[in-house]
Amino acid sequence: MKGRKLSLTHRNKISDSLKNIVSSKSYKCEICNKKFNNPLSFGGHLIGAHKSEKHKESLRKFILKRGPQKSPNGGERKLLRILNNLHLREWKFVGNGRVILGGKNPDFINVNGKKLIIELFGKYWHTGENPKDREKIFVPFGYRTLVIWYSELRNEERVKNKIREFMN
Repeated sequence: MKGRKLSLTHRNKISDSLKNIVSSKSYKCEICNKKFNNPLSFGGHLIGAHKSEKHKESLRKFILKRGPQKSPNGGERKLLRILNNLHLREWKFVGNGRVILGGKNPDFINVNGKKLIIELFGKYWHTGENPKDREKIFVPFGYRTLVIWYSELRNEERVKNKIREFMN
C-alpha cells in the first residue's frame, strides 16, 4: 500500500479503527496471551521476567548470527586503530554481540588479562545517557570502563592520553 493515495473516507475509517485500540499493559498482555500463549510475553520478548541462562545463550547466538552490525562502524574502526597503535593487539572489538555483560554489549574489551572496557558513545545513540550509569553496569563483573565520545576522536592525541591514563 506504500505510495498509494487513499480516499478521505478510507483514511477516516482507518483513523476511527485506530482510536479504539487501547495501549494499556492489560491490553498488551491480553494480545500476548492470544498470540504467544504466555502472559509475560509481548512481541516474543519477556517483560520483567528473569531470563534463564539457556535463554541468554540463545539470545547471544542470535545476536552473533544476525547481530545489529557485522563489523565496526567508522568511529569504532578509528578508535580500534588508535588502540592498536598504542597497545598492540590488546584490544578486541566485541560490539557485534560477542560479549554480553549485565544485558549490555560493550564495544571494546581488553584481551590481555586486564578487566577493562572501552565504550564509544555517539551523539545519535547515547544522547542523554549518563556514562556513569554504563560504568556501573560492568562493575559487578570486575570491569573498569572508559567512555569515549565520538566527538573526541577528532583530537587523536587527547584520546591517546585518556586511554593511557585509564590503563595505568
